[in-house]
Amino acid sequence: MSYEKYISAGSKLRKIDKEKNVLIIHYACEKFGGVSGNDISKIVTIEIFSRESNQTTSFSIHTKAQLLKITVDKIVENYDYIEKLMLDDFYEFVNKNSSNTVWVHWNLRNDVYGFKAIELRYKILGGNPSVLIDSQKYDLGEILKDRYGYNYVDHPRLKNLIEMNKFNDKNFVTGEDEAELFKKQEFEKIHLSCLTKVRGLYNTLEYAIHNKLVTKSKWTYPLGGFSPKAIKEFFQSNWMLAILYFIFTIIIGGVIGYFISKILG
Repeated sequence: MSYEKYISAGSKLRKIDKEKNVLIIHYACEKFGGVSGNDISKIVTIEIFSRESNQTTSFSIHTKAQLLKITVDKIVENYDYIEKLMLDDFYEFVNKNSSNTVWVHWNLRNDVYGFKAIELRYKILGGNPSVLIDSQKYDLGEILKDRYGYNYVDHPRLKNLIEMNKFNDKNFVTGEDEAELFKKQEFEKIHLSCLTKVRGLYNTLEYAIHNKLVTKSKWTYPLGGFSPKAIKEFFQSNWMLAILYFIFTIIIGGVIGYFISKILG
């Protein structure tokens, strides 16, 4: 099973690498985990990094407030109004990138925290969200678990991956601490944290694609605990390894043949 997951994850990474328009998305919200009481949590900032242009497009509460001439101390009382306009901009961007685009994300899987949660929040505010089809979405968090094994990095995974691979972690704030920043109305710090995370996701993706990602994964993981069948299939899945495997089998066959001839000789 580990071998099959390993191969599937590698196939997904190669497919992403071949796509022309790859967007990495991350967002921050009012509450860690995405739920505020019985309501979908307010969106604070959405960051989208383009692999092709190496540029980030941001949709943030504090920036939208500035454009609307609303001062920081007035954001909370006007939050829904500002957020609706911010999400209008976000979904206009989504509409422009709804076809021939791959969206890479980190655990944005449900209506608590994810694409569905953003859609629901926009609906609550009176918007009509564009829905991205699942085939356009790639969960990098799940891909990495399949590629390197469930325990490939300690929790919190993204933070530790960024630190282990020496990516820039300036302004990184955990989800719990972002929720505290929201209470203090420090929206710009949340925005900067999310910027760091989306750039970290991009770097993680690139390192994974090029087999450079540093993890705690054991090299034996894809071999299924040295299962003979898994080892054979693993070697045959890579042409260079397949050649080594072929040479290895010839040598072993020759050695066995030599000893048999001696025994029978």
